[in-house]
Amino acid sequence: MKTIRFERDGKFVGEIPDTGDFLKNIEAFEKYEKDFGIYTESHPAQAINLQAFTFGKIAINLFDDYLCAPVTNGDDAIQYCNYAIPFIVNGAFSIELYLKTLHLIFSNPQKGHKLLILFNNLPEALQITIKQSANEFMIKHKLSPEPDLLAIFEVINSAFEDWRYLHEEGKEKKTRSFPVNEIIVLLETLSRVCEIELKRIG
Repeated sequence: MKTIRFERDGKFVGEIPDTGDFLKNIEAFEKYEKDFGIYTESHPAQAINLQAFTFGKIAINLFDDYLCAPVTNGDDAIQYCNYAIPFIVNGAFSIELYLKTLHLIFSNPQKGHKLLILFNNLPEALQITIKQSANEFMIKHKLSPEPDLLAIFEVINSAFEDWRYLHEEGKEKKTRSFPVNEIIVLLETLSRVCEIELKRIG
């Protein structure tokens, strides 16, 4: 019978029979951990951070594969638009989840999609930490350092809601810029800050 081997932090934990069903395998492994007294309940912030990372990874892959090259002709422009839209939707949603991760770490759960509100509701010291971390990624992407984070969050404040329904009548005709640089900088910044802050809660 085929089995699945599990490791944690590079160390062998155990193995279970492969049921062929992904969700059943997860349940079986959790039962294995509980039976052997090695199960640990994850913090809600860790769960939402994992989702943030996953949506962000999709966005970053789109950025690396399709949005870095210069646009030199009409075909390039069409391709850029086709990939920029899912980049913005996935990236903005990832940023939302990263911000909600930080709120959960500080026991202040938040709702809603407005990124500027989520950022403004963070502790002031954490806002400063995010701004300082953003400097590194601004330089990496050849943008001006010392970013005005409030202005950046204002640009993408409702990006998830606006861009996921861009196909609706009239929306695609609006003149708008693609906030690609703002999103990629915040994705990388918030991923770094969340990683550091999550270490504080184990």
